[in-house]
Amino acid sequence: MASTPKCPRSKRFSQEKHLNPAVDPALPGPPVALASLGLLFYSQCTSFPSMKFALLFLTLFLRNAHALEIADLKSGDIILQSIPCYICALIELEEGAPYSHMGVVLKTETSLDVLQAWTSVEELPIQTTLSFRKPHTSTLVLRAIDPNGNEISFDTEKLAASFAKNFNGLSYDSDFLWNNTDAKGEKLYCSEFVTKFLNPFLPVAIPTKPMHFTHDRPDWITYFHGTPPDGQPGNSPADFSRSNLFKTLGEIRAN
Repeated sequence: MASTPKCPRSKRFSQEKHLNPAVDPALPGPPVALASLGLLFYSQCTSFPSMKFALLFLTLFLRNAHALEIADLKSGDIILQSIPCYICALIELEEGAPYSHMGVVLKTETSLDVLQAWTSVEELPIQTTLSFRKPHTSTLVLRAIDPNGNEISFDTEKLAASFAKNFNGLSYDSDFLWNNTDAKGEKLYCSEFVTKFLNPFLPVAIPTKPMHFTHDRPDWITYFHGTPPDGQPGNSPADFSRSNLFKTLGEIRAN
């Protein structure tokens, strides 16, 4: 039986270095399955630099989000971004969506911040968070909805109190494990933090899925220094972008 020919892996991708090794790891609508399938097929027979164009195509194909101003954001909104780092690129290819980081907006009368698992679980100004994204990319904004499709309003004080008491200062989890701890408590990666932070405030819990690490498997093995945690519970920014628990508000465009 003839073997299936393999397309060469990109040397550039294999050699690319972490720009921010602490950074962790999109697109509702009927076309998602078709576009994701096309991206998957394309990814098997193209170089990594070309994949950037494929992800751009995927973004434009799946949604036509209108431009948002920062002032449009509300507490509890979720932002999704593409981050320029080695593992971020691998996450985006694995999940078939151009998002590798996310956080939750906290808006008060005097500040507009994003709660997120970055170098640790922390609260950072919105402009600082936007500066993390890949050049010339936009930030997708989602808002939670109830089973009837109505927007969910979050109490800013309750969100802030929960963050301060249960999450602020916890360690970032670069191992992407759902129940991982250290001396500070539970370690969290970006989408895990958003899930565990928001679930107590939502009528329907954000789910997990069995995680997979199949695209460019050797790179995942290198990242994990061994076998990846296949099948373990988890989620990613892409899962939020495709979830019916949220609606797409629009994009904060790059200047």
